[in-house]
Amino acid sequence: NWRLRQATRADDPAAARAALDALVAAAPDYAEAYNQRAIHFFKRGEYPRAVADCEAALRLNPHHFGAAAGLGQCYLKL
Repeated sequence: NWRLRQATRADDPAAARAALDALVAAAPDYAEAYNQRAIHFFKRGEYPRAVADCEAALRLNPHHFGAAAGLGQCYLKL
């Protein structure tokens, strides 16, 4: 959780992305890491990447409302 907070608070988008990638690699079963990386991608208009991470979060936690809502928002943008 601490690493996730640090990643989402990073001012530099490249640093945030690197931290989120590292967190996903270190904790591949942590749905919220994928969800936060999906939000990162969504904010940058990288909707296909956001979709992939929302789907990964939902595979890990089918009841993850944020990932489901984010997936819907991605599909609207696409």
